Amino acid sequence: MINLSGCTGDVSGIHEKIHSKFYTMPSYKAECTLTVNSNKTVNNYDFVCTYDSTGNRYRIDYPDVSVVLTETDARIIKGDSVINIPAEEGHMLMFVNTFFESYYAGEKTAISASSSETGYTLLEAELKSPTPSGHFMKLWIDNKSILPYNMKVYDKNNKESINVKFKNFEIIKSEN
Repeated sequence: MINLSGCTGDVSGIHEKIHSKFYTMPSYKAECTLTVNSNKTVNNYDFVCTYDSTGNRYRIDYPDVSVVLTETDARIIKGDSVINIPAEEGHMLMFVNTFFESYYAGEKTAISASSSETGYTLLEAELKSPTPSGHFMKLWIDNKSILPYNMKVYDKNNKESINVKFKNFEIIKSEN
């Protein structure tokens, strides 16, 4: 069930634009700042994420290390060293794809159109596959560009565990 509500503006119009852009997740490149809130610390990471929709694969580039992530494994690359580890559901919480997968498949979703002063539309969804640190997500979409602006992940106690600020988000057109 989708709950449509709004302060002002055309909620169904913005929902249609978001749906046409993200229902079939395209490849993209995003420059982000990730904030991870754990029990005792808050850590910030700047990275560039490239998502390849044809291979359902992510590449996350930090200043000194890269991670190639699929649904089954993560390959950590630093210089000439490569380490392979199994992927976990929690690894996927920082990606906008995880949000949209839950948003379109879930029963508890919502959209709130914002006023023209803020210029953002808020989408909310319970995660399809909850984890200890991820139970519920919120995604703010810029109304002009129809691109992600900010995404937050909350645990089952409604505590913010992850915050992703999108500094730049570019959809990559397929060559087919």
